[in-house]
Amino acid sequence: MPDYSEPNTILYQDKEGNKEILGYLWDLLEAYAHKHNAQLQVVNKYADDRPLNFIELLDAAQSGIIDVGASIQPMSMGSLSRMHEISYPVNQASWCTMLPVERQLHVSELLTRVMPYPTLILLLLLWIFYEVLRGRWRRHPRLQSIGWLVLATLVGSNYVGRLLNLFTDPPSLSPVNSLSALMESPVRIISIRSEYSSIEFTQRTKYSAAFHLALQASILIGLRNAFNTSYGYTITSEKWKIYEEQQKRSSKPVFRYSKDLCFYEMIPFGLVIPENSPHRAPLHTYTLLLRQAGLHDFWVNRGFSYMVKAGKINFTAVGERYQAKTLTITDLRNVFIIYVSVLLISLVLFTCELFVSWVNYWLGF
Repeated sequence: MPDYSEPNTILYQDKEGNKEILGYLWDLLEAYAHKHNAQLQVVNKYADDRPLNFIELLDAAQSGIIDVGASIQPMSMGSLSRMHEISYPVNQASWCTMLPVERQLHVSELLTRVMPYPTLILLLLLWIFYEVLRGRWRRHPRLQSIGWLVLATLVGSNYVGRLLNLFTDPPSLSPVNSLSALMESPVRIISIRSEYSSIEFTQRTKYSAAFHLALQASILIGLRNAFNTSYGYTITSEKWKIYEEQQKRSSKPVFRYSKDLCFYEMIPFGLVIPENSPHRAPLHTYTLLLRQAGLHDFWVNRGFSYMVKAGKINFTAVGERYQAKTLTITDLRNVFIIYVSVLLISLVLFTCELFVSWVNYWLGF
């Protein structure tokens, strides 16, 4: 009984319209059956081909409907009271999140970073130093001219260098590295109720606003496969390889795998199997031999090609293509605001000086 959790088991129709199953779990069970001169018989009473949840698979194994489930499930999450209905560990993986890559700063934001505060403070200190020593500088006009030229050259070179560096390789916003930072961002992790209940209780209660619950798993999978950047998604390190490979065909990645937001790290996964199944020990021995021979990793790495063969993935570029854009008035908005602000301050100071001079003139000073 496959659970149709892609890319572990993939259901697709070939050119003749026949339903076929792909995936590394299916390869593993086919090799195990071939070793024992047996054949696999697919048992799935669900006609809608939807992904089966953890409880449905365990109930099918407990009732004797299946010998081995083509479904790999975590052994240290969820209902620990039913761990005896899972085989010995077949794989290890982490359960973390894939988050949208932080956007690059806009041009208007970059221009405000060209002159950082330390540079402005240094210029202010140099001006104060110059004002204090103004009397002595008058004795050396040539040295004063050279000093101003050197300072103007340094400031201009620093400004142009930083500006070109920011334009050619613009920085991004600070990455989200905790649930607290995630709550302050517009992104929310979308999850289904069964997965959400597997998260540690303190995290669920303290950071509940960082999650968005979907009614059906198909909604979550559809948004994740479409690379919808409105949400972040819980994902295992094995499944992340598929999305990572798909993004290599784009100019820049849309999602990143966040190890800072891992709910479970390196947890064992096992196959669904009846408690007293005679296949438990032979299957365990065989999976160890497969991993020792490298076949397990080989089949896992073929997951992307399986998804392409099944038509679940196309080679269209993910995200928007890079396009060079010219500067606009909107990009220079902050520059104009600073310029107008400084101009207004200058006008106010000039008006104050005129007012003081007029008062002194009227009073006869």
